[in-house]
Amino acid sequence: MEPSRRARVPTARAIEKHTVRTDATSDTTALVDAQFMGRALRLAHAKLGRTAPNPAVGCVVVREGVVVGEGATGEGGRPHAEEAALAAAGAAASGATAYVSLEPCAVRTSGSDSCADLLVEAGVARVVAACSDPHPFSDGDGLARLRSAGIAVSLGVGRWEAEALNAGFFLVVREGRPLVAIDPDPTRYDAQLRLDPNACLLVELRKLAVEGVTRVCAPPDTFLAAALRAAGLVDVEPTE
Repeated sequence: MEPSRRARVPTARAIEKHTVRTDATSDTTALVDAQFMGRALRLAHAKLGRTAPNPAVGCVVVREGVVVGEGATGEGGRPHAEEAALAAAGAAASGATAYVSLEPCAVRTSGSDSCADLLVEAGVARVVAACSDPHPFSDGDGLARLRSAGIAVSLGVGRWEAEALNAGFFLVVREGRPLVAIDPDPTRYDAQLRLDPNACLLVELRKLAVEGVTRVCAPPDTFLAAALRAAGLVDVEPTE
């Protein structure tokens, strides 16, 4: 599936300190899920541009309506969000619900326990994931690992926001190049492009992807921005 062009990254809001009490109704469960997933997405959004080569992910661990642990992907991609949140929750994670803005990984390059394994070992009762991760280390295997351990899994809460947030990472996985934005503010990106407009831009972008870069930007009203547009390589345009 090819990611849509000119995707917009959702705007973050401040992370609220709140407690939510739940009842058994499905409507209330859906509302609570949306609230806590929103919190996980805001944690992830705050890390945009600082987690390459890994995506920015947020995780919130909730037990009986109370947040007992939360975390986001660390600088340079480590630790993973689930790892940080579970460490903060400690024993309180047992029987809890974990809200994760991206499917937990099933394999780690380091050979250590995957995020899916960590969630199983912590004894969480339910995992709510915003969207699937197409990376070969996940790609449905993370959710399958959870289900095989008897953990209830819900997928799709906050899907649009999560897919927009992870658009650069998904492009690297599917097309071998980072997301390209025309934006004067480089702070939300892994790098600001400084390429020769006459170079083969796709080749240069793929080199950056190999280095772990997932999101880049070029200043507007430049020859480079015009060249990227002409090559059909711009994914995010400036907003009014």
